[in-house]
Amino acid sequence: MNLENLSDKRRAARLEKRKDHLQKQLAEIKDYDEILDHMANEQLTMDLDDGVKVNYEKMQTDREGVLY
Repeated sequence: MNLENLSDKRRAARLEKRKDHLQKQLAEIKDYDEILDHMANEQLTMDLDDGVKVNYEKMQTDREGVLY
């Protein structure tokens, strides 16, 4: 559907706003996918005795030490 061909300007504006919103969500999902890919490929070892806080930090930190 081409938004320029719509006769109802209000509907066209609403659809354009929705399209922009969905494009932003898609970009956010792609960024998050990269983070998840990193976590899955690291094959980190978790020690339950370390506790949630320590293990969470292991999962959320990249190789350079940057916390996501």
